[in-house]
Amino acid sequence: MFKNIFFYLSYQLGRWVSVGGIPVLLYHSISDSDWQFAVSPADFNRQIGWLNGRYICVTTKDVVDWVEGRKTLASNSIAITFDDGYEDVFTQALPILRRYDFKATVFVTGNRQPNRRVLGNTFTLLNGFQLKSLVREGWGIESHSQTHQLLTELNRQLLDRELRSPLQAIRKITQKDVTSIAYPKGVFNELVKEGAARYYRAAWSIVPGFNRQNDDLYALKRIEVKRDTSLMAFKAHLTKTVEFIQGLKRWYGKK
Repeated sequence: MFKNIFFYLSYQLGRWVSVGGIPVLLYHSISDSDWQFAVSPADFNRQIGWLNGRYICVTTKDVVDWVEGRKTLASNSIAITFDDGYEDVFTQALPILRRYDFKATVFVTGNRQPNRRVLGNTFTLLNGFQLKSLVREGWGIESHSQTHQLLTELNRQLLDRELRSPLQAIRKITQKDVTSIAYPKGVFNELVKEGAARYYRAAWSIVPGFNRQNDDLYALKRIEVKRDTSLMAFKAHLTKTVEFIQGLKRWYGKK
């Protein structure tokens, strides 16, 4: 009850304040699974339906160009991403996004049989045909490392391999250059950022908030949507109010 009231008030207060940045949504699975990172197709449809007419869907490459000052984007722009690359992105998310003429970016591992213990599930992954089909739909396919290991736990040699190997593996399927990476589980440090900068134009975290011009290109923010994210919470997380409160929590957490 308290959470609902908090998100309702946050949305009502924040909806009138310009966020001054571009939100990027992060999803994993679109399914009826009880996994905490799975959003039901019904909830996903409600969320995208609410965005339609309020936001202009752009690509992650558009956002990177905008952060660098190379491109102009409307103030109500938004981008949608999926991590891990589950098959339900193709079977469930694609038809819903297509209905509203929205595109998305999927971050996949170069090794199409990554460590399932690390992923935390046994969901079927997108196959080559599905990845190619998404590219034809105008979607982006980018890197989520080679095998989804926690990059901060690797030595320099293994870290370099995890960052470098997906470039060729993914391009072999999509025939498109890979220009960005989403850190597995959003975990990174300065060494990981330094490694990512050798091979990618940008890197995406799971630090919540909005992306703004001249932000750190190797610590770009995303707003994570989970199974228990209500529609009101979804709306509220796209306001300045919730971003401000989350920023305070991170600041106090460092003290």
